[in-house]
Amino acid sequence: MNSPRIHDVYDRPTATYRLYDRNGALLYVGVTCNLKSRWADHRRRKPWWPQVATKSVDWHPTRFKALSAEKAAIESERPMYNIGQTPAFAARIKEQRGCPHVCEECRSSQEPLLA
Repeated sequence: MNSPRIHDVYDRPTATYRLYDRNGALLYVGVTCNLKSRWADHRRRKPWWPQVATKSVDWHPTRFKALSAEKAAIESERPMYNIGQTPAFAARIKEQRGCPHVCEECRSSQEPLLA
């Protein structure tokens, strides 16, 4: 199977999502073009996942717009489990500026999926 070109991945609709606990506290803000895959990854890897009670999703026409919305949300809303000074966050900022790093779920997904 051929991988999509970087341009194709960046032009596809991408979601900014928020995860909340049962009291409405914001736990995490993220970006993905495949919610089902990304949330499954969180479920497997994040010790805070059992705290998630509700989710909200905003779709953006491009990955760049979703990344911009994610950055703004993290800075203004201060989610409990987003750590802004990590290498992963720095990679997202590089990606937003045009670095060709693309998340695995976007590379492997043919279209956005909602869980």
